[in-house]
Amino acid sequence: MARRIKIMTNANTITIVRVPASIGEMVKDLPEKTSANIEELRRAIDLNAIVSYALDSEEITTQTVVAADVSEEDDVTVYVRDLN
Repeated sequence: MARRIKIMTNANTITIVRVPASIGEMVKDLPEKTSANIEELRRAIDLNAIVSYALDSEEITTQTVVAADVSEEDDVTVYVRDLN
């Protein structure tokens, strides 16, 4: 997923889904390989101007990203911990 987001030059839609902080905190308990994948995803989002702009416009940092998905139609869904 990270690679796909990294090279994406256009997104049909970008949806941000806020998940309860308690669910987002479970990321810390995932195996190291999964945690590394989340860090790779966060770096890819940072490098993608389209997706990072969508997060910035909502005042969301990539450090709260816990997952993402890209459909065949280039619809992007980014899941973030809701810190409120």
